[in-house]
Amino acid sequence: MSNFDLEDEFIARTQKNLIAIECLKEKGVEVYEVTQLLNSMLGLLIFPKERRLYEKIQPKSWDTMVEEGWPLPSGDNAHVSDLKQLIKNMRNAVAHFNIELVNDGNEIIGIRFRSFSQPDSHREGQYWTGMYDVASLREFVNNVLGPTDDITRFEYMQKTNKENGPALVGVELQSRSDYDLLLKKMKDSNIGFSEINKNDQLFGYLV
Repeated sequence: MSNFDLEDEFIARTQKNLIAIECLKEKGVEVYEVTQLLNSMLGLLIFPKERRLYEKIQPKSWDTMVEEGWPLPSGDNAHVSDLKQLIKNMRNAVAHFNIELVNDGNEIIGIRFRSFSQPDSHREGQYWTGMYDVASLREFVNNVLGPTDDITRFEYMQKTNKENGPALVGVELQSRSDYDLLLKKMKDSNIGFSEINKNDQLFGYLV
């Protein structure tokens, strides 16, 4: 019997396609980033079964997400109770195509999402509306939807300089194909790092 998981594989391929678009953009190739972001949201939000999608969502309140610097939508009616409710609203908006492109001349600068779901205790009215600029939406798609890696080891290398010193971090991935995605996320977040598996001297710390 095959261990192939269609949902997980589809999510992984969706993320790879988005990375490919971003790489082409960095090389100066004309790409349609917003189109790919919307296609990615279809693959990450709509394709997976609803129950399975929500099971993977981390329990994060709105205040916690603000403190941790998560990409959150703007707008007077954008507040939600937690990450699960945010993703529910985003899924509902995309599924029913309740989205509006926000333009600045000929350039698309953001997307406004509207969900006619159950009212939330933190907002007035019967609907939710939130806007993401393109950069924040890209971060939301890359970092919030479908995380599959777990930190298995964390160790400070300088016991007396924990705030500014280096740390040894081990990360377990579900798939080998997730490795390049992890490296790209760290580079995009301006996190300095060295790959221990490619450095014999550093590899000694694992022994």
